[in-house]
Order: sequence, then C-alpha cells, then structure tokens
Amino acid sequence: MTGARIFRLVRLTKLTMARTVFILGAGFSRPAGGPLLREMLDTENSANEDAVGDFWAEEEFGTLEKILRSLPEQERNIEGLFNVLSSGQLYAEAFDGYRASDLMNFLVDYVTALVRNRVGNPSRRKVYREFRDNFLEDGDIAVVTFNYDLVADQLLMEAHGGLDYALPATPKYRYFGLRGARAGPALLKLHGSLSWVLCGSCRTLWLHAVPADHKAGRSCIRTGCQGRLRTLIVPPMWNKEASARQIALVWEAAREEMLDAEHFLVVGFSFPPLDRAAMDLMRSVLRGNRRVRLDVYNGPGYDYPGLSRSLNHRLHHTGGRLEDLTQE
Repeated sequence: MTGARIFRLVRLTKLTMARTVFILGAGFSRPAGGPLLREMLDTENSANEDAVGDFWAEEEFGTLEKILRSLPEQERNIEGLFNVLSSGQLYAEAFDGYRASDLMNFLVDYVTALVRNRVGNPSRRKVYREFRDNFLEDGDIAVVTFNYDLVADQLLMEAHGGLDYALPATPKYRYFGLRGARAGPALLKLHGSLSWVLCGSCRTLWLHAVPADHKAGRSCIRTGCQGRLRTLIVPPMWNKEASARQIALVWEAAREEMLDAEHFLVVGFSFPPLDRAAMDLMRSVLRGNRRVRLDVYNGPGYDYPGLSRSLNHRLHHTGGRLEDLTQE
C-alpha cells in the first residue's frame, strides 16, 4: 500500500464521526448578500453592478452573453455557460477570436469578484447567529459546502475555534493565519474557496484565513519556484476533473462523512442538473446509506418531489429558506 493511500485511510478515519452533515449551497449565503446561481449573469441586478460592473464593459463579457443567448432556455445560466466553455476547451473551439480557455479564466475571475464583493460579514445577521448557536455548536457535525465564500468558515471558527478542511499538514498545503485550521469540525469545500490559491508550477496550495483571490497572477512564494498563483475555484460544470484534481481528498472525505451520517440537512443547494458531479456524489452516498434522514430547505417554490425522484430517496422534511429553518 502506498504512502498516499495510507494517508487517505488514516485521514478519512479521523474525519468520519459526524452524526449530522450540513450540505450548503448558494441559498445559504443569500442572507449575507451572496448571489444565487440564476442571478450571477443578471446585468439588471444593482448588487451585481456594484460588484462586477467593470467586467460588463469588457469585450469578453459580450462574447459570453452571445454564447448564453445561443443556448436552450433551460441551459441559459452560469452552469450552462461553464459547460460550453469546458467542452470548447476539449476540442479547441474559439468564440469571437477568444480561446475557450481564456473565456473560462475570465468567467472564473468574474464569479470570484462577484462573490467576494457581494458577501458580507455573516455575524452581523441574526439568522446566522441563530444558525451558529442552534445548529453548529454541536461537535458531532460536518459541513459540506459548494460555496466559495467564507460564511461557513467564519461561523465554525466562532462556534468551535477551529475547523478541518480535510487537507494535510504537508509542504504541499501551507496555512496562513488559520488558527485551529485542523482542529475542529470538518468543513469540506467541494468547489474550492476564495481563500485558497494554487501554484500552477509546484502545485502548492496556500490556504488563508481571508479572501486571497487578489494574489492570483502573482509569483509563488515558495523558495525557488517561478510559478504563478491562481484562485482554486471549481466551476459548477459537468467536467470538474481538471479543476478539482488538487482537492480530490476533500471530495473523498465528503463521501466518507456522508456514508456514516444519520442526518443530512440541505440548505440552499438546488442540485442543478448540469452539475453532475454534485448529483452523482449524492446518489453514490445514498446508495450506500439508505437509512439516512434527508431534510431539504430550498425555498417554497422548489421541486421537492422531483428531487426525491432524482435521488431515489424520501425527503423526510422540506421547508423554506435558512430563515425558516432557524425559526422552527
């Protein structure tokens, strides 16, 4: 057995202890100002204009809008756009003279700036203080999130004084300003984080306590390395393999946590059909953990029967938004 495999087994054994796993999506960050997926490209949204209005003036954004209009209505969203660009990279398609890879990088920068500039301090919101005090203070929990922001990070740090990203303390993973970074409940950020930057050369992942996307494009600070840093963001698209390869350990840890849990509590994650990796992970877990209780809070207009059919699993309780959950 290889050293890497032994490390994975030891690491997953350490993490697998949560009775309740929270599964968080964009709706969870909504009270802090976070955009929903369907809003991310809305140029009539004043909050978006304040956050990324400068991007709208770029020619690349005009090309992205043109691509978006060409898609079927059900795919005319951020996930559909990411999927077109991902496929275009595969067969080297160009759009208005722009390489698919260049447009992909532009769109990642756009989403990063949008989230960073829109999401505020969660502790200033009563709903998050109630969620922290009523749900997160229990030590027998884990959090799986598809969000790039630091809302869950901050709440766990306030509740426990630490958290565990399920990443090792080795030279390939460097921690900055993260007190108790491997000493609290598991926080499994499957789509990466605004606070994580990856070197394209030595592949060192630098983890910070605050957003670090402003470091993208800078030189790696590892001695002797000439590589450039980029924000580790995994877009919501069908093929995550290339962008998520560096955090495969996090996906493995999430599956192991979920296989042993007694209760899943989903808040604001819609399981978008174009994000197949997320849906396939959930189906894989439910095949191995048929007895788990599944509660979903995705708002009053969500298609709960459709989700139950898609997952082939009964939804024990459904509800509205995060605000409704904290008031029950």
